[in-house]
Amino acid sequence: ASSLSSRRTFITFTTDENYELRLTFDTGAPNEQGRLYESGFKKIVGTDYEKIMTERYNCFVENIEQFTGKTKTDYSQAQLEKLFKKYDKFLTTDSITSYSLKIGDYVFSAAGGNWPEKSFFYSPQTNKGYPQKNEDGLIGPKFFEGAKNIIINYKDMYIEVDGAPIAGDEYSSPLYYHEPTGFYYTDVVIDGVNDEAFIDTGNNSFLIRCSENNLTEMNIDDINDMYANGKIRWKIFTTHKIKKMDVCGVHFVNMTAYQGNSIFAKSNINARKLICAMNNLGFPIFMNKIIQLDFENGKFRMIEG
Repeated sequence: ASSLSSRRTFITFTTDENYELRLTFDTGAPNEQGRLYESGFKKIVGTDYEKIMTERYNCFVENIEQFTGKTKTDYSQAQLEKLFKKYDKFLTTDSITSYSLKIGDYVFSAAGGNWPEKSFFYSPQTNKGYPQKNEDGLIGPKFFEGAKNIIINYKDMYIEVDGAPIAGDEYSSPLYYHEPTGFYYTDVVIDGVNDEAFIDTGNNSFLIRCSENNLTEMNIDDINDMYANGKIRWKIFTTHKIKKMDVCGVHFVNMTAYQGNSIFAKSNINARKLICAMNNLGFPIFMNKIIQLDFENGKFRMIEG
């Protein structure tokens, strides 16, 4: 098991040197196997940090012309160092293949550990609001490839890998995999209409697809088309009132959701395009609940915590 906190799902790993590595587990970032921000990168590489950063700096200086159109002789040492901080995020980053992380008795390492081999990538860039305080990096579902299931307990604040089923069929729904995007989704019933919704542990909002006001049953082709060709018609403040929603046999009443085209709904542009065509279950749905993504049996389970 591992601790988690906040309105996003943070997993605390232990490194070889007994650092606590705090990574966001975001099922809404399906292609993220492992990304490290600067604080996490320091914890993983340990005493090699200065050596690695010196190599990155030297590489940047030798190739500065492709970034600025000028040569290194056109800049002072101080200017070069300032430019390195600006452009470091654009430098090619090799995978980090020497590490070992633990959650309890489970070992995750570049050599495989309990699961297939995984690599981290250094990501010095930060988006608005990221990283959050004490956030060392981000992992997506790909990090847990090889695991049978993941349990996230939002009430007692812990995560467990390969646990027993938390409930029977009365509190489960199919766990689907959307091949074009890598998202996992499940069945929901919204105001009596059968629908689907993405499972997004990195989202602190509950989002509804833009067509939900029509209360028509979703077609998966709509999602594929929106992802490939869709354009978002932005609106300043768009919400939808839901009288009743069922997820895995758990009932929600009188819910308010942002629509996917609201400027207040936070997601990257590709995810936002999907949310315009697909509902998105985030923290307001999982709060005080226990959820289980059962990859082995294709089940999504949810119970009250």
